[in-house]
Amino acid sequence: MRLEGLEMAAEARLKQISGPAVSAFLDGKLVLCAGIQTEGIGEVWASVSKEAQKKKVTLLKKCRAELDGMLRVHRIWRLWSESPDTEPSKNFIEHLGFRKIEAYTRG
Repeated sequence: MRLEGLEMAAEARLKQISGPAVSAFLDGKLVLCAGIQTEGIGEVWASVSKEAQKKKVTLLKKCRAELDGMLRVHRIWRLWSESPDTEPSKNFIEHLGFRKIEAYTRG
């Protein structure tokens, strides 16, 4: 799988098989792969292309619906995500229903 011309990193491949995942296509092109790593902490992961920005409202609604479904089916009550590094990423994750907190992790 390729997004933004780069092969998916080995870490993303591991996450892809460690829990539910979804792929989004726009005009027949893969623009997003995302899911939840259900082993351990319950980490959300995503790989998003630049084409996804063109239809961000449509993509956001679809992602939110898929995420809500995954949470219900897998009985997950809390998720973790890395802090987004850009303003569009920050807005996207906040619109998915995440809120920023100060946290510590171990491991």
